[in-house]
Amino acid sequence: MTDLNNSHQNHEENIVNEKEEKLENQKENTERIKDKEKKEEENSKNLEELRKRIEKLEQERQEYLNGWQRERADFLNYKKAEEKRFQEVVKFANERLIKSLIPVMDSLELAIESTNKDRKDQENDSYLKGLLLIYSQMKDLLEKEGVEVINPKKGEEVNPYFEEVISEVKTTEVPENKIYQVLEKGYILRGKVIRPARVIVGKN
Repeated sequence: MTDLNNSHQNHEENIVNEKEEKLENQKENTERIKDKEKKEEENSKNLEELRKRIEKLEQERQEYLNGWQRERADFLNYKKAEEKRFQEVVKFANERLIKSLIPVMDSLELAIESTNKDRKDQENDSYLKGLLLIYSQMKDLLEKEGVEVINPKKGEEVNPYFEEVISEVKTTEVPENKIYQVLEKGYILRGKVIRPARVIVGKN
């Protein structure tokens, strides 16, 4: 009888121990779950902070990039403006120089024309050859600088953009208001008329 009671008591104790062990295990599992959830929450917070930091860095990078692009664009615009100003200065200086050479060309042409009329032995005339050489060199120089000659023909229509009418002459050689004679050739520098041709027109 005593053994039976002891066996029953031991069985009850085992059941109690098992329940206590299960409770302890459940408690440990609950704590582990809570720890895991806490870590996940911390990780989530860390990820959110990292995401915000990345966004901030990306924003700062974009601001630096935009600032650099603006400065580069400003520099390129400044460089282009300076180059344009320099080209304008050079162009203006060339235009002044060429304008000063045009009267020299006029004088050379008049001298050559006059010499052709006065000299009989033109082939052996060293003076005339010298004038022609200088005229040829001047002409080549002006052509290299982009100068074009305006030299309208007799009987052509007057183009007010290229020709300037100086006077009229009564004649039947050309129609009314057509070019009768070119007094001075005109000149164009890179598309700009720097001196119009001066002409006489016919009047019937």
